[in-house]
Amino acid sequence: MRRPLLLAALLLAGCGSAPVREEALVPALTALLPTPATPGDAVTAYGRFPQGVTLTLNGRPLAHTPVDGGLRFTVPHDVRAGSHEVAVSTRPPLTGQLRVKPRIDRAVAQGRELQVSGAGWIEAPEAQLEVNGQPLATRVSGRTLVGRLPGEDTYGTLNVRVLVGDEASDSYSLQREAAALTGQVRTPVPPAARSTAQALSVGEKSRVLLVAGQPAQVPLSGLQERETVPGLGLLRLTYGDAQQAAYAAEQLRRDPGVTHVEADQPVGRDGSRLTAQGQPTPEGRQWFWSRVGLPAAWDRTRGAGTVVAVVDTGVALDHPDLRANLLPGYDFADEDAVPQDTDGHGTHVAGLIAADGAVSGAAPGAKVLPVRVLGSGDGSTADLARGLLWAAGLLDGVPNPHPAQIINVSLGIDENSPVLADAVRRVQAGGVLIVAAAGNDGGRLAYPAALPGVLAVTALAGPKLPYQPAYASRGRGTRLTAYGGDLLTDQDQDGVRDGILSTDLTASGAPGYDLRMGTSMAAPQVSGIAALALASGTAPALLRETLERRAGDLGVMGFDEAFGHGLVSADVARLGTPRTYVVALSEAGQVLAWTPAVDGRYQLHTLPPAQDVRVLALSDHDNDGLLGEAGEFASEVQTLNVPAAQTRPLDFDLAPTDGARALPLRHP
Repeated sequence: MRRPLLLAALLLAGCGSAPVREEALVPALTALLPTPATPGDAVTAYGRFPQGVTLTLNGRPLAHTPVDGGLRFTVPHDVRAGSHEVAVSTRPPLTGQLRVKPRIDRAVAQGRELQVSGAGWIEAPEAQLEVNGQPLATRVSGRTLVGRLPGEDTYGTLNVRVLVGDEASDSYSLQREAAALTGQVRTPVPPAARSTAQALSVGEKSRVLLVAGQPAQVPLSGLQERETVPGLGLLRLTYGDAQQAAYAAEQLRRDPGVTHVEADQPVGRDGSRLTAQGQPTPEGRQWFWSRVGLPAAWDRTRGAGTVVAVVDTGVALDHPDLRANLLPGYDFADEDAVPQDTDGHGTHVAGLIAADGAVSGAAPGAKVLPVRVLGSGDGSTADLARGLLWAAGLLDGVPNPHPAQIINVSLGIDENSPVLADAVRRVQAGGVLIVAAAGNDGGRLAYPAALPGVLAVTALAGPKLPYQPAYASRGRGTRLTAYGGDLLTDQDQDGVRDGILSTDLTASGAPGYDLRMGTSMAAPQVSGIAALALASGTAPALLRETLERRAGDLGVMGFDEAFGHGLVSADVARLGTPRTYVVALSEAGQVLAWTPAVDGRYQLHTLPPAQDVRVLALSDHDNDGLLGEAGEFASEVQTLNVPAAQTRPLDFDLAPTDGARALPLRHP
């Protein structure tokens, strides 16, 4: 009996010595949410999926994006209501059923005809309109359903639904009253700019080269200095003039040991100041904060626990409004650990992010990581790249114990730089958001703002009527807008130019306060609000998307290259679906009637006829039922009297509001 036992022991020992193979996860499709969905909705397929799978809806390929726990796709707008099969291309394929219901976007009653537009009934002749629970004779006309109402004199609330098979839309209510208004609600469209464009300060053409690789021989004609750029592994060559540098670059590009040569472009700050102020004065009225939703958002969060790097001219380390919020930084201009500002630009930028004193930043509880890359003159592309990497904790040889989650860059160069682009990619791969000023030459974006993935910010001006100042660069790559101010105007006639107030340095270099203008001032407002979003629980991977989604639309409707997604909003800390309403009030301020605007148009059918009513349009960005809060939009109030059985055209122009006339309204 001993021999079999010994053999079994040897077999078990042999099995124990072999490596254990971990079983592959079994693909699974666990849920499709939300359900039911409507055409155009974002739906997430939750489950476990291998990389590289495809998604189909009834065999039709779907573009999708990986999200936490699954894959997100958009229900095509031309899908009809009903049950549809979603398939994932695993082996074997995974399938699930997605219910789609009709969606009503707009309903209009003219005489006895009811016209309903929306989605979910393409090629569905059985589609049926229902009003107040009663079916109507219905016909399909393209993307519109047309039904016949019981009578022309039907007034009051009409609750409209669309039925397609077993699926029904949400109820859509419209009013038919004796007096009515119809027209447009226009997003803020700036009037002609009244300021003068400024060129970005970039200095003369560079006489400095950055060389990657191991050149067999460095051109010596005109060579003044040769050094290695710490942390980047590059050779920096300084020549007597730009012509000598250009000739050397041609020679180096022919060298087989050289992988890349570029000019070390001078980096310029982009913000103009008015005059140094020793102490806060009436200029201390930071009018721009209320127009982006501050300080109301500070009741929810002040940005504690977040770190924002300011890659700039340094920061006044002893400024009383900043001192408590500063982390140990680094100076790449002088290669030491004392990033003391001697210019004031970086101090102004830092104050707009996290000042907490006589003036306030957007996130007064956040920490600022000062990174000095510019001295008294222009900086270099290499130093800017090193500053970005160090701010993210990614620069070899120079430790950073407090890596930033957000990096603000109110600096720029004219042309793209592969060295800078590589640094930006590495920082972004580490999950850090880079917010950059668009530039101040009124043309295309500077770099790094123009690089992919960078949150490029252009400027808005005007404490009363908003407009885009001529200095503000914009175009392809613009993502958001914030207030950059205009030192050439006093729109609200308060005796103070319409600049942006923040911490600064006085003419003698002491801590002080000043008015400046530029996209340099706009970018840190976005960086500070990004810190508020992080502190309130926004996932870092969703930070950029959240900031863009919550912005207030400017200019033409929707995304555009002049304003990007629109004016940044501090309501990123709250969830909601931005909507705009037209509201009618009595002389006593009582709400008489209201209606949402759809695609910029509205129809208000509930006006009492032959009475004076006050009407205005307001937005509700966070969908909390309080319209026209700080950071939202409102129009001017108009008073009118509409006779019975008449519809009068009336348009509204929205503008950012400080919340002084916020209006409570119950709405779905």
